Formats: sequence, C-alpha cells, structure tokens
Amino acid sequence: MLFELVNTFGEETAIAHTKLCEAAINDIEHIAHSLDISSDFLRRDSLYFASYKEDTEKLEKEYFYLNKHGFQATLLDEQEIKKKYGFGKYKALYTFNDGEINPFKFNHALIADAVKKGVRLYEHTRINGKKFTKDAAVFSTENGYSITATAVEKHILNNKIKKDLLYEDEHKEDLFLYLFSINLSSAFFHVGIEKPAAFAFSKDITEY
Repeated sequence: MLFELVNTFGEETAIAHTKLCEAAINDIEHIAHSLDISSDFLRRDSLYFASYKEDTEKLEKEYFYLNKHGFQATLLDEQEIKKKYGFGKYKALYTFNDGEINPFKFNHALIADAVKKGVRLYEHTRINGKKFTKDAAVFSTENGYSITATAVEKHILNNKIKKDLLYEDEHKEDLFLYLFSINLSSAFFHVGIEKPAAFAFSKDITEY
C-alpha cells in the first residue's frame, strides 16, 4: 500500500512511484486501443475494506496520502458501506480508474503490430545468453545462433526508459511497445497463470 511505501522509501519517492503507476495505466490504455487485436482493456474502480477494527487505521493512512497528493479516493464508514454494498465492514477505501487487461492477448497484439511494422519474429527460440556492447545488444540462442539488435540498445543499456526519449524517431515507439510486452509478459508468467486470464493492475476488492 502507498502508506507502507512512504514508511519504507520516504514520501517523495513513494508518491513519484504511484504517479508513475497511474501514468503507466494511461499509457497501456492508449496502446491497447491503438492495436488491431483487442486485449479487453477496461477501467475498474477498486474497493479495499477492513474486516477487523484494528485494520481501519491502515485504510485511514492510505486515504490520507492519496487525498493529500490528488489521487481520486473516497473513505467510507460502516453505515455507508452497508447502504452502498449491502454488507457490513468497519471501513472501506474506494479508489478510481484502475485498469484491467488480458496480458496474453495484449502480448500477441503487440507482437502482431511489431511484425506489421517490419520487426522479425523468432518463434520457439530460447535465449541462453546476452551481451551488451557499445553499439548493439547480442542475444545467443541454445542452437548456437545469435540475434543482434541495434535499434534498442541505447535505451536498454543506459536504462533510460522515458517517453521523451522513446518518441524521438520512428523506431522508438516500437521499443516502447516491446518493453511493455516484456514487462507484462514477465508479470503474467511470474504469477503462474497457465491459461489466458484477465490481469488486474489493482484488485477489485481486497480485504485487510
């Protein structure tokens, strides 16, 4: 939660991180709607509620920082929860404009769009090594071949994934999509989902 990030990393860093997350959802929404294949992107609001009285303080702290820094959120008391949702909880935090997407379809949409723009796709190719040089990124395959990429190296190597850099020329947008594909693919497989399923940037209902 945001207040926990504040406690760990400081308020400035925690708020910057949260604003970047908010911007990332906006960027992913824009990209998803621009692709030929639908990835079922939807805007979702979220409800976090406290089932135990001692947990209400967490939601109050969370609301304090969200409200302080301009994030859309509403803190609901027990009566408001009962009236709105029909069940009883001590306190709840309602947040707005989270995002939901199918990462399997989104990755395929990104790949299809990249191929349409001339990117070469190497299916069923396992990478077992990588080497970054001044002019290129070279990936080795388990069959003894190598794939050399020169269009993306200056941003990956310098670790500067910023929109103002990515859109300087016609190749940068492809890199932006490629990086989103890597990030979402990693999240998708990391949680152990074996079949296509919707991935929520924020859970719809979370209990504390």
